[in-house]
Amino acid sequence: MNDVLKSNLLDITIDKLSIVADFKEGIKKEEFIRMVTSSNMPYSLQANRSKNFGYEEVLKCDSVDCGYIELAGELKKASVDLPKLISHRIRLEIQIEQEKKAREVGESLLSNAEYQGLFESLADVKELIAETDEDGRLTDERKLKRHERQIELTIEKLKGEIVALKSEIDEQELATGFKSEAMEKIHEEHVQILLNTLENKEKLIEVKRDELLRNAEMFLQLDANGFLPNNGKKKNDRLLKDVRFEFNPKHMAYNRVVDEAIRLVLGLLENIEVTGIHIACDYPVKIADLKIKDLSSKSECIYLDRDKKIETMYIGKRGSDNHLCIYNKKRENEENETLDQYPDVEHVTRFEARLRKKKAKEWIDSEYNPFDSIIVGDLEKVDNSKIKVNDRIVLEAIMNDYHGRYFGMMDKDQKSNWRKKIKQHVPKLFDVAGDYEKKKVLLTGELAELMKNKPSKQK
Repeated sequence: MNDVLKSNLLDITIDKLSIVADFKEGIKKEEFIRMVTSSNMPYSLQANRSKNFGYEEVLKCDSVDCGYIELAGELKKASVDLPKLISHRIRLEIQIEQEKKAREVGESLLSNAEYQGLFESLADVKELIAETDEDGRLTDERKLKRHERQIELTIEKLKGEIVALKSEIDEQELATGFKSEAMEKIHEEHVQILLNTLENKEKLIEVKRDELLRNAEMFLQLDANGFLPNNGKKKNDRLLKDVRFEFNPKHMAYNRVVDEAIRLVLGLLENIEVTGIHIACDYPVKIADLKIKDLSSKSECIYLDRDKKIETMYIGKRGSDNHLCIYNKKRENEENETLDQYPDVEHVTRFEARLRKKKAKEWIDSEYNPFDSIIVGDLEKVDNSKIKVNDRIVLEAIMNDYHGRYFGMMDKDQKSNWRKKIKQHVPKLFDVAGDYEKKKVLLTGELAELMKNKPSKQK
């Protein structure tokens, strides 16, 4: 294969970084908001709420791009105890209000006992909510104590029912003078039912007493935090972290206000995890002039401009942990009214790898190259002496086919065969994967430094 042409790369940067983190010890949500919205900081609390699950308040800056901060709601803990309890409390309050209004117009829906039961249940739920710990959980110790109380109440209720049953049985056994054998038989059957019920309730008391013993044994297994072994609810387990922060590290190099603001936010956080990272490779070329092909089996999606020329190309599923977006960066700057990093360059095509979740988390230490499967072909440099005429025609057709019609008509083996021929015979106009490899060490170093929150040098 011909040598790759010398790269005309403009820059490779981390274009967007998404992290989740906890507040540093001792910092509460209210204090965090106060600190990042102080007079010398550009952030302000927004009227809109976060669209990301579990997050509520949004903080951002309207004048410069200092990132987008989202704060988790109160129900962010891994345990589902508190959300369930609150949901149940709300349902009870709604039922009570409905019955109250019905009774005001003389259309009661519940008996007095049922209505009273709602209030008692509500009181119980409120008591449980008050018993949850600072992480919104009911410890096993508290659950066992409550279970113990419930068992004891059940036993007392059964004892009362047994006393009433015995009294009724005694009365029934004194009954005599039946007018017919049929009535006497019915009476005997009724007494037998009472005796069976009595026996069942006495057995149920024994079952409940066994439950009390098992409950007592479980108390002995509790750890210092009030949890049973292998409970799975660790002290710091979270469904969500306190903060979700999305920002562009590149802007920190051009604007001191942005740099200081982002670093202040990072300085208030701990247990930081990278959940998303966009790596941008910029070239001074017009995207419509490029012959781009993905040599893996990923799906492709092409968007054309008004002149039916390529403007944006997605490789891979957009909701996946890894996909590529290749687009007209100049047009994107115009549409979003964002800073043009290359004002003196007429055309800029961006090759952007968008990594999420596991791919993003492992990016620093991974040898994975997200651009490895794409080729930007230079069809004018194809060596005709090393390729058959018919193969040359098919290769050009494939490289010019943005809609994947040719690959779509091929079976798996045919696609694999032609991908090999593209690698073998089509020179690269420039090597995105190679340019990325040369810069990766620098990029990972910048990210590691940023996560340690060390001051950067201003350009």
